[in-house]
Amino acid sequence: EKGSGTFVLEELLTMIQRIGEQQMQINRQWENQQAALLGISRKKTADLRRAFQALDTTGSGVLGISEVERALALLTWRMPLPTLQRLFDEIDEDKSGQLKFLEFLKLMQKVKEDISAKNMIEESRKKQAVVVGALAAQA
Repeated sequence: EKGSGTFVLEELLTMIQRIGEQQMQINRQWENQQAALLGISRKKTADLRRAFQALDTTGSGVLGISEVERALALLTWRMPLPTLQRLFDEIDEDKSGQLKFLEFLKLMQKVKEDISAKNMIEESRKKQAVVVGALAAQA
């Protein structure tokens, strides 16, 4: 009853739900701030959050290496499993074998950087081969 100083179960459950919603909002804001510090845009963070939630089929709030492999496949990013496992282990702060969302963001950033670096090296090699070929043709 309102104003009586006592809670009925319904009021208590509503209050607990609101506290949970506020906590989730605070967590999201903190994750967005951390993502920004990593150089990940709000849109990309939202996209990765949706991917994370879709891959987290159990609703546990964490992903294992197999779900991360699926994420890379969906993004059509190629990375050898030993390399992915090494990066996964580096990012897995509590060594649980599972990544929370922020750890997942960090891993995706590292994977993207690794793939970009390899692509730059490959492009450099191709250009170098073209130059060497052109020089050999002139000789």
